[in-house]
Amino acid sequence: MSQFWYDQPTQLALTKELTFADFQFRTHPPGTFTIPLTEPPQPINVAIVSGPSVFVQLLSLKRKGVIPKHIHPTLFEFDTRFSILCPPSSDPASPRFVEYDFNHPLRLPSDLQGKFDSVLVDPPFLSAECQAGAAVTVRWLLKKAPEGVGSRELEKGVGRRVVVCTGERVAGLVERYYAKEGVRETDWSVVHERGLSNPFRCLSSYEGERWRWTIVEDADQ
Repeated sequence: MSQFWYDQPTQLALTKELTFADFQFRTHPPGTFTIPLTEPPQPINVAIVSGPSVFVQLLSLKRKGVIPKHIHPTLFEFDTRFSILCPPSSDPASPRFVEYDFNHPLRLPSDLQGKFDSVLVDPPFLSAECQAGAAVTVRWLLKKAPEGVGSRELEKGVGRRVVVCTGERVAGLVERYYAKEGVRETDWSVVHERGLSNPFRCLSSYEGERWRWTIVEDADQ
């Protein structure tokens, strides 16, 4: 039940990436948002798995009118105290809370399967069991690649996005679990408010405005 909160610049950056804001928003000054350039015809469904500080930041921006109405966020979280942020509503754009336990990765509402355009996951533990359970959940939640969007577009963050924030020492394991989604370690730093003893990494299915994939040199070269 202990939460490790990202610092505000990290929260803002991840919120922007998950909402495709680098395509749809102008930012001025850096780190802040303005009104979107265009209102897309379809909603953008955002899943945040075990990363409540980003969810809180997204809701704050949405209340201020910075995040537009077509962004539909859902928090998947073990700590049910966060459900207070998501009162019951018939509006599909309202924030939604889903109780989540990585030990039961598919114990989820059936209407959420294959629904999400972008997914952020920060598994609560570095164990292989926790990482594997979270990966099963992410794959279940994630939309299929949109029709007409090829691998090169996906690598640029077009269509759908997966972002994994976790300990550096399990980055190789995460890459294997998300190989089909194209998730790879990036050079971007994840910063927590009070710091952590374990170095944290960001892994992503695409190269975005903020990060590039880490190139691992071949040991034989």
